Amino acid sequence: MKILFTIFFSILLFLQGYSQNLKQRILDEGFLLEEFGNAEILQIKEVKRINRFEDEFWKNDSLSKDFKFIIPFNFKIGKISKDSQYGIPVEGLPVGCFVFDCRMSWVKLLLYSKKDYELFMDEGGLSSTIKANILNEASLPYFAESPELAYTEIKFPKRIKIKKSEYILSKITEIYFDIIENRISEENLSIQEALKKYPLLIMLTKFYPAPKMPEGNKRAKRIDKNQLIQLNL
Repeated sequence: MKILFTIFFSILLFLQGYSQNLKQRILDEGFLLEEFGNAEILQIKEVKRINRFEDEFWKNDSLSKDFKFIIPFNFKIGKISKDSQYGIPVEGLPVGCFVFDCRMSWVKLLLYSKKDYELFMDEGGLSSTIKANILNEASLPYFAESPELAYTEIKFPKRIKIKKSEYILSKITEIYFDIIENRISEENLSIQEALKKYPLLIMLTKFYPAPKMPEGNKRAKRIDKNQLIQLNL
């Protein structure tokens, strides 16, 4: 029994070490700041809120196709960090694509606070929903038609700073790395092949609350007491 336990524990340590090593290789091959093309590092201290982010993104996107901002990110601690050599690519809605006329199918969530959010289409939690979206292949109409369109959209109310998204960004990337590791194994892909086939696509957008319905004419709603008496007669 002791020998079996030792063998099992050794295999477990090997698999854990392999997984950690693979994740590091994925980071090195796909998320080094210096390797991102057609991108600019997002200065969180300057671009604090979503209004400014959209302005800056539109300005750059109008000049360069497929532009991305990169948020410097420490993946080990799950924090936005200007000192990290790694980053997360993020986009906004493209120029000419407005909130009411350019709605594609993908994961959408509303960020209430650092750790509080709402999924607009929930397939059993954040992990299951993101996996369903990336691997959807046009199966469900409310998710992406292909991995190349499988965005996770984070909607920001005006009061929420972009820095507050670091927790949800950490969760999204953890799920994404699990998907990439699985695809490498299941489809016998290289890291670069998996990253190209299943890109990490995150979009930051402004949340537009539903407009309040007009109350109508209060005077018209009042019933004259005389009319009420007449009706009762």
